[in-house]
Amino acid sequence: MVSDLLFPSPFDSSVPRDHSAIRSRLAVACKTLEVKHVTPHGLRSFFVTSARESGLTDAEIAMLIGDKSGPALIASTYGDVRPEHLVRQALRIRFRNDEAKLTE
Repeated sequence: MVSDLLFPSPFDSSVPRDHSAIRSRLAVACKTLEVKHVTPHGLRSFFVTSARESGLTDAEIAMLIGDKSGPALIASTYGDVRPEHLVRQALRIRFRNDEAKLTE
């Protein structure tokens, strides 16, 4: 049976999988891959940060992650962008004097 849930229960596809099972499998995956432990919330935060850096609006991100409270919560909860992203964005800034010099 097809489910609208990302992680449906293997016993009843209309019910979400137990959170402890997801956390347990995530811990095993991190250990197997020899990477730092991550949590489901950490993955969600990483996704939101990546989506913001890719140019998606907070409203679009809220829809993608199923957050019914909308963009205000995204902005207040997930306000981070990586320092490297900020530097890249700062390098894009052009000042009026720079434009004048280019035309001279």
